[in-house]
Amino acid sequence: MNDPAQTPAQPLPVLYRSVVPLNRERHRNLRLKPLAQPLSFAAGSHLLPAMVDEFAAAAREIPIVFLPENDAIVPLFLFSVRTNHNSFVTAEGMWTLSYIPAYIRRYPFILGDVAGRDPILCFDESFEGFNTEAGEALFEVNGEPTKVLQDMMQFAGGIKEATQRTIQFARRLKELDLFRTVSVDVKSKTAGQATINGLLVIDEAKLNALPEPAVAELHRLGYLPAIYAHLFSLGAMTTLS
Repeated sequence: MNDPAQTPAQPLPVLYRSVVPLNRERHRNLRLKPLAQPLSFAAGSHLLPAMVDEFAAAAREIPIVFLPENDAIVPLFLFSVRTNHNSFVTAEGMWTLSYIPAYIRRYPFILGDVAGRDPILCFDESFEGFNTEAGEALFEVNGEPTKVLQDMMQFAGGIKEATQRTIQFARRLKELDLFRTVSVDVKSKTAGQATINGLLVIDEAKLNALPEPAVAELHRLGYLPAIYAHLFSLGAMTTLS
């Protein structure tokens, strides 16, 4: 936890505003308290990263779509047909669904990459829950991580590993040319008629036309359940506002 004071210069991930490495000396007295509006930080996010590991758990409630990003394709949870809005966060900052995406559960922590070193745990120092007086301590008196911090380190590490699996998953589907671009029309009481353009979804016709060896490969890699979970999740578009 004795980490460098600066993180590498790079664009900040969505939700994060001021990411710094967690340091056992500099942040020895740091505490994390629950907020009165616990999910208010996600209220303005209509898209957030989705990992292949969570497709099945989320598919009943949250649409999973894909978007091109540079030369890659990334899966995302779609929370609204409007930008800067999340259909599933109430005015009181409460989450209305049974499944909370891992990206949200990890915040305000995140693993940062430093060349030649293991990933380091960082945090968004702008998060209102951080203080030195109330809430769960992050470090023991002797400077060792508390159980709370250990659990978060493990969770953040798991997300990093799942992110790599997701990259491989999306890359293989792209190589197999399984995506098609769609425009989705959504009717909601709040937003009225809205059209979302430029989304990518898996083309069922292309999937069904795959040669048997390719299907066997997807089965061997464990990708088929995630593919079908994605297709099933598109039915949740009607819940968006």
